[in-house]
Amino acid sequence: MSGVVPMAVLMLGLCIALETLEQIAFKASESAGGGAQTDRLAWHPHVFTGLGIVCYILHMAAWFWVLAVLPLGIALPLMGASYVTVALASRLLFAEEIQPQRWVGIALIMAGLCCVWKVVA
Repeated sequence: MSGVVPMAVLMLGLCIALETLEQIAFKASESAGGGAQTDRLAWHPHVFTGLGIVCYILHMAAWFWVLAVLPLGIALPLMGASYVTVALASRLLFAEEIQPQRWVGIALIMAGLCCVWKVVA
C-alpha cells in the first residue's frame, strides 16, 4: 500500500477541496437567489448551482478512487478536514462568525486528523 499512498493523499486532498468548493457553491447559490446577499459573490444563482453539481460529480469520482486504494476506516476520518475547510471558507467568503466553541471543535477535528494521519504515514 505504501507505493499508492502519495497518490491517495493527493486524491484525498482533491476530494476535500472539491467538497469544500461544492458546499460553498451551494451556499452562494442560495445567497445569490435572494437569501443573505453578499457583494463578493454577485453572480447568477444557477452558475453556483451548476458549479456545485460539477464539484459533487468530480468529488464522487475522486472518492471512489480513494476508496479503491485506502481503507474506509482511514479515508473517511481524513475527509473530516472538509469540516475545517468549509468553516474557514464560510468565514472568508460569507463573513460567517466562528464562535469560540466552534474553534474548539475545529481544534479537536485537527487533533483527530493528526491521530489518523499517523496510521497512514
